[in-house]
Amino acid sequence: MNVLIVDDDPVIIGTLGTSLYSYHSVKHVSSTESPKNVMNIIKNNHVDVIFLDIHMPGIDGMELAEIILEENPSIEIVFITASSDYALKAFEVNAIDYIVKPVNIDRLSRTIQRLEKIKQIEPKKNISKHIDISVANEFSLSLGSNRHVYFNWRTSKSLELFLYLLHHVDKPVPKTHIIDVIWEGTEDSKASQQMYTTIYHIRKIISEYSDFMKIINKNGCYMLQTNHCRIDLFDWYKKITAMPPLTEQSTIEYSNILHANKGSYLSSYQYLWADSRTDQYDQYWISIALSLAHFYFRRFKVAEAKYWFIKVTERDPVNEEAYFYLMKLAHYESNEAKVEEYYLELTKNLDEELGTEPGDEIADWYLEWRVGRTINN
Repeated sequence: MNVLIVDDDPVIIGTLGTSLYSYHSVKHVSSTESPKNVMNIIKNNHVDVIFLDIHMPGIDGMELAEIILEENPSIEIVFITASSDYALKAFEVNAIDYIVKPVNIDRLSRTIQRLEKIKQIEPKKNISKHIDISVANEFSLSLGSNRHVYFNWRTSKSLELFLYLLHHVDKPVPKTHIIDVIWEGTEDSKASQQMYTTIYHIRKIISEYSDFMKIINKNGCYMLQTNHCRIDLFDWYKKITAMPPLTEQSTIEYSNILHANKGSYLSSYQYLWADSRTDQYDQYWISIALSLAHFYFRRFKVAEAKYWFIKVTERDPVNEEAYFYLMKLAHYESNEAKVEEYYLELTKNLDEELGTEPGDEIADWYLEWRVGRTINN
């Protein structure tokens, strides 16, 4: 391994450098006391590992770490920190490797062993020409041939920040805005530290897929830049908002695109920042599904109309319009038990979810139906 030590303390550089040369896997050790030299060094030299002081003049070590990973995601970073660092517990929680000043040989040995294992693992070559990302209900990613990729998110914040950047895909998001949203209520300096730590983790997690996505740090913003990425619900919304008018000839196309939507946007996580888009996509799906159901209803295609009204109630259990038409269709088919079932189901859903009752039009229709049923019996 080729190692670079970045520390403004020449004593640490000397003692750590000497210790590192005692390991057979360490082939070369270079050093710099100035963080300003780091980018030039890694651009012009092969560096496998950087031992990086977390506190240096002019720049936060964690911030420098994520800049390094932006340039070269394959570099492993080990942080050098003082035992009094308030961030030490955060490092342990987030499983970032670190050594404490003064350097403990046993701790250093464990770090070297970990690095040796990492460097022995050959990175997988991506033969796929694109990746597929799903944001229906929850996040998932697959490479060609439906090969599912598992990401080991260190913390819930790592996943949330990645998804927040994906939410704004290919658009810069100010760091201050990220802190306000993801670390709301956290003191600014700690929130910044946690953001850099989290970005560091995300870069490491997605580094294997840098051909398709990477995080860009520019002008006080982060941006998730993508290439040959297909994001299911984003692509779905673009397509459905550009659909031709609903005609007899386009019903199959409408049916196919409604079926292509596999769930609500990131609904498994209940992120407040995702709510508006979740509602936007859901309501658009419902409106199109209702349009298709009514299209069939007006043409007396009962089975098709019923199918889409039922689909609407599955997506939106308090949709009175869909339930009302299902009651009418059941009555049309002389299925009185189903009329009763649909009304009671709607009443139960409205009470449990909204604390309300069916609207006057439905209630009056149901009462009239009950009276007529009694007379006829």
